[in-house]
Amino acid sequence: MIERDRELIRRIDASMAEAARRSGDWVVCRVGCTECCRGEFEITALDAMRLRAGLAELSEEEIPRIRERAAAFDGEGACPLLEPGTGACLLYEWRPVTCRTFGPATRTLEDGGIAVCEKCYAGASAAEIAECAVVVDELGLEEELLAGRDGPGQSSRPAPLSVAEVVRDYCSGPPPSL
Repeated sequence: MIERDRELIRRIDASMAEAARRSGDWVVCRVGCTECCRGEFEITALDAMRLRAGLAELSEEEIPRIRERAAAFDGEGACPLLEPGTGACLLYEWRPVTCRTFGPATRTLEDGGIAVCEKCYAGASAAEIAECAVVVDELGLEEELLAGRDGPGQSSRPAPLSVAEVVRDYCSGPPPSL
């Protein structure tokens, strides 16, 4: 399962790199632009698994800061994993699929709709944006992994989780000794 999840992330990252390549200067996403790092959004059990792995890699000095931000998160502010001073994500390598796919143009398989960050593609026509769009998970690997994780006959979409919930849960134990 872990190797298949890594394959999913490799495919998603490759698709997004291709979308960014096609888009050129229309994509303005950079460290410090935190437009997409605000508010609460649902993540999958696979995303939560990745976040927990990333949290386990953090130093003992970082955990109390994240714990404080997660406790104060009200569903509207900055993600608890966002470093206030730099606008960088502490768990960038382990970020959820939603975070990985925000910004460059993506096309959904269901209806062919195109999603983009409102800060990107200034001055681009709908046709130009469509030429940049990629389908992120053409093979449906994420759904397959979620279904396999839950087992036959069970929902492939467990109760919604959020980044803040995963962080609060992970950090809810006693503070690590410094």
